[in-house]
Amino acid sequence: MSFTYLTAGLIAGGLQLAVAAYALLLNRRFGPGRVGWSLFCAFAVLATAHGVLSLLPLNEPAGLEILYALVALLLLAGLMHLDALLKQRQRAEAAESARREELTTQVEKQTAYLVRAVDALHAEIEAHQRLESQFVETQKMAILGQLVGGITKDLDSALKKITASAELLLAGTGGGTPASSQHTTDIVLAVERASLLTAQLMAFGPGQAAQTPTLLDLNSVVLGMQSLLRRQAGADVEFTFDPNRDLGRVNAPPAGVAQVLMNLVANAVDAMPDGGRLDISLEATPDDANSKTAGRKFAVLSVSDTGTGMTDAVKARLFEPFFTTKPNGRGLGLVVCWTILKQIGGHIEVSTALGQGTVFKVYFPLADLPPERLETPDQTAALPRGTETILVVEDDPSVRQLATRALEAQGYNVLIAVDGQEGLKVAREHGGRIHLVLADVVMPQMDGRAMADWLKAVFPDIKILFTSGYVAPDPTGNSLFDSGAGFLPKPFNTPTLAHKVREILDQAR
Repeated sequence: MSFTYLTAGLIAGGLQLAVAAYALLLNRRFGPGRVGWSLFCAFAVLATAHGVLSLLPLNEPAGLEILYALVALLLLAGLMHLDALLKQRQRAEAAESARREELTTQVEKQTAYLVRAVDALHAEIEAHQRLESQFVETQKMAILGQLVGGITKDLDSALKKITASAELLLAGTGGGTPASSQHTTDIVLAVERASLLTAQLMAFGPGQAAQTPTLLDLNSVVLGMQSLLRRQAGADVEFTFDPNRDLGRVNAPPAGVAQVLMNLVANAVDAMPDGGRLDISLEATPDDANSKTAGRKFAVLSVSDTGTGMTDAVKARLFEPFFTTKPNGRGLGLVVCWTILKQIGGHIEVSTALGQGTVFKVYFPLADLPPERLETPDQTAALPRGTETILVVEDDPSVRQLATRALEAQGYNVLIAVDGQEGLKVAREHGGRIHLVLADVVMPQMDGRAMADWLKAVFPDIKILFTSGYVAPDPTGNSLFDSGAGFLPKPFNTPTLAHKVREILDQAR
């Protein structure tokens, strides 16, 4: 019997060692947290088996069979449990791998988003810096424009004094010998060319007189700028101009036309770094004009070059503000051209191809006026005279003095005032009739329009002639002023003033 118990004890001890080894295996594989319940179950089974074994007659076959069955059942249960744990571990590892892949994908997406955001931020910072630079350059140009406008206005006033004095000499107030008359004529022509240069400079001054539309002969404008344009083109560019003597007048600001032409010539020269050919021509709108010009009459100024040309992408953005293909360009030249033309009802077209040069066609509206209105007063012929009384109201001393001298030279009785309030005072205190008021529009104290309204209310028969370098009338109806008022844009010369004054005085009421 002692052998029997010894055998059962050895079997039970072996099972306990096997369970301990199984527990160590589970501990190393899955960790202590996951094997607690398994060890409890295993030791419970062993305890039960130990109790059963202690009661079994192991020296009998039936007892041994029961023992073997219990051992086999225990081993099978252990293997099944181990297999379940292994499968659970595999599922956990698969889930963990999926989570890691998902996190990796999310991290990659977020990283790519941050990279794009950083790139966009850098691009925005660079664009902001470019805008700041462009703004600074624009401010510099504005300050330069104000400076140039002020200087050229003073220079223009001095030139007008010279012109008025020379014209008075030609009109018979001291012309002297034929030789001196020729010298005086040369003075007038030289001053007119200088005035054109100052008008071109005044285009850079905001609100200056150069922006006042007036009747222009484009042939004369281009011819007057020809030497300047040749110098701008340079010695390695062949320059030609084909005028059109049968072309009518256009209604445009002189300096605006000059600015458009100079900008187009500058672009053409930049497109020919190794030299080439620059052609300027004038023509009337052809009969087969496109839809933009159909039913309207235009003078067409063409500027063509043999330069590098442009791609379709560049051509599509030509008139965008600040767009430029030049390293040091500001992208404003063609925008200014487009703005000037839009203000006068014109437009600009461009045809180009890469490597085949460029042609700009600028359309200026032709003035729809009777032929006699298009005639320029003869600078040397006798000027129209009169004996009427004219009130000159002008705050600029030089203009006031020139107008007074020119009108007195033609026989008129001239009264003067420096602003609108003084004009009303002079009119009230004057004992006789005032036939015409020559008044500047923009003046301190009281402007010309307000003064004219008061004078018309008191003296219904008085006639008004406005003059200004800042305000241009509506060419279709003079809608800015009273219907009976005339308008003379500044700067004006003695013949123009004399003819305009006589025209207004001779008009029927």
